[in-house]
Amino acid sequence: MQYKFIPFVLLGLISCSEMGQNDVTPSWQDVGVSFYNEVLECNAGPKYSAESLNKMLSEYRNLVNDENLLGAWGYAPTEENTRVDNGWWELQWTSKMAADAGWASWTSNDDATAWSVKYQEVLQCDAENRSSWMFVMGTDPTAFGDFNQDDPSFATAFIPCNLNDGKTPDDLEAALVKYNQWLDSLDKSVYDSAYTFGLYFPAFETNEIDYWWGNFHQTFEGMQQGNEAWEEPEAMDARSALEEVSTCGNPDLYNSQTIYDPLNPKLS
Repeated sequence: MQYKFIPFVLLGLISCSEMGQNDVTPSWQDVGVSFYNEVLECNAGPKYSAESLNKMLSEYRNLVNDENLLGAWGYAPTEENTRVDNGWWELQWTSKMAADAGWASWTSNDDATAWSVKYQEVLQCDAENRSSWMFVMGTDPTAFGDFNQDDPSFATAFIPCNLNDGKTPDDLEAALVKYNQWLDSLDKSVYDSAYTFGLYFPAFETNEIDYWWGNFHQTFEGMQQGNEAWEEPEAMDARSALEEVSTCGNPDLYNSQTIYDPLNPKLS
């Protein structure tokens, strides 16, 4: 179907942040707030290694100085069940206007230019053709425990979804309420891995997908544990509600890493 911008926030799911009323800069952890995320396609260069990448990212964090940049993450596809071979660099902004201003400042910064040249053979990212998305965090990211602040790695499954014929964003919102009710019903003490999820709506016209569902786990073992719980009879109501509204494809799995988080001084 032809995508049309879906300007909805999960009002029935949570209480939205009052960032506009209090003039407080939001964080990536705020639930129900619509963020402007950009995704850059990246490929490893001839000098890529874990050591060279970590050095590159460390120097990047020292260069970042923009209160409207709420986070940055990297995604490297696993060896199987992934549609593409390249990786991704994701940036989260408070708005498109903030993103445009941030890029204008970045590209005119001599130190940033020098950094890009220095590491162009480590990781090459296509900033010019970056894609833009409206992102909504779907649930409290601390509900299953905090993500490890000392380890920036985590596991991600991105799932492409389309609304079924006749279904609307309101129907999706109602199904997400049931999904969150199921999450709330789980015994958190038996899960050894942090978890949260979010939805990505393309901020451009496309006839491919209506949205991507992102599942974020601390580990792939935790992801497997969550997948098994999703197949249990207790999840049937939530599963049926989501399947009635949307048809989703197989997940793409990524080894993931936090690149920049202004809330985590140990990293940034």
